[in-house]
Amino acid sequence: MPIASRTGMRRASVAVALIALVALLAGCGSAEPRDPAPSELTGLIVEVDGEGSDISSFRLDSLGEDYEIFIAPDVDYGFPLSHLRQHERDRLPVRCRLDERKGRLYALEIADVPS
Repeated sequence: MPIASRTGMRRASVAVALIALVALLAGCGSAEPRDPAPSELTGLIVEVDGEGSDISSFRLDSLGEDYEIFIAPDVDYGFPLSHLRQHERDRLPVRCRLDERKGRLYALEIADVPS
């Protein structure tokens, strides 16, 4: 094969590799923007994680979406957290004000929803 053909093939290979690299890098930055975390949710508690009153988190179903809500160690909720189990058992809705901390949702307030 003539030298000019080999050089042309190398250039074409390098060009294809560069195009593939650019496409790969562009794909990394084009992820859809993350939805902002909700500041308040109302729904049903479907699972409580923890023992007795030592609750660490609970799962809330709000309009068909499932959210893991963590208990904030710096918040006094004004009731024993074991009460969340009654809401889970009796399918009683709650309203939660929330704060996102390091990618997790923390409850700032948990309130009964009047029927």
